[in-house]
Amino acid sequence: MPARNHDAVMFDLDGTLLDSLADLANAANHALATSGFPTHPTDAYRRMVGDGVRLLCERAAPGCSPDQIKDLVGLMRAHYAAHCTDLTRPYAGIRQLLGDLEITLQTRQRAAAHFWQREPWDYFQVVVTGTDRLHHFLWHAVEQEDDPWH
Repeated sequence: MPARNHDAVMFDLDGTLLDSLADLANAANHALATSGFPTHPTDAYRRMVGDGVRLLCERAAPGCSPDQIKDLVGLMRAHYAAHCTDLTRPYAGIRQLLGDLEITLQTRQRAAAHFWQREPWDYFQVVVTGTDRLHHFLWHAVEQEDDPWH
């Protein structure tokens, strides 16, 4: 297997590289208020974001009809498009993190290439994964002390 050089590594921006919670909350609250629903404090949105705007709207306005959710999604998207950089900023230390990540990935690539080329393998696989989905999967364990994964 020849070594591969990658031209790009992709990251999710919202909540990963950028702290966009306030702008997302403002957009959701705008949609809710415009539609006559109660709004939420910004911090409450930490448990609503991460699975797309439709699910965010469903979580922010439980019990709404599909048509109401569709309207909320449209209002939220329009507001967010116009205000997505009002309060959004990179997390502190993100430039350093990306530099460190580049070094780490180069090291892993060299190690994988070394073992692939110099060892007799019947099967060899390298997996580099992130924690985003793991975070969502285990969030209940963080909050519930009686959870076996706590």
